[in-house]
Amino acid sequence: MSCAPAFAIAILLSGCASIPPKYACPIVGEAVQWQADYCLYETETDDIIAAQPCMDRESRISFPDSCAEKQHYKEQLCKLIIASGKKSGSVEDCTKDLEFSGPTVRNGGA
Repeated sequence: MSCAPAFAIAILLSGCASIPPKYACPIVGEAVQWQADYCLYETETDDIIAAQPCMDRESRISFPDSCAEKQHYKEQLCKLIIASGKKSGSVEDCTKDLEFSGPTVRNGGA
């Protein structure tokens, strides 16, 4: 039996339910949490109120979906952290690292 049907329902009906749907995003957390981590790091603060102008600016950017938005902010956060010397390696490696996230994402928005 092939586990590459075109629709998620076909996946479920085929007995291949362990395959994630096409729209599953490998990046954990919510897009707004990634945006917050990026803005907090960019403004060099841990105060979300101080980072609000960045949050407002970034909220005007549109993305095709939440996964693309999370990917964007994860990449931007990786660029900032690598440029600061707090993380080594390439931006590409950082972005692909499933364990990497900022504190807002790591703490579930808290």
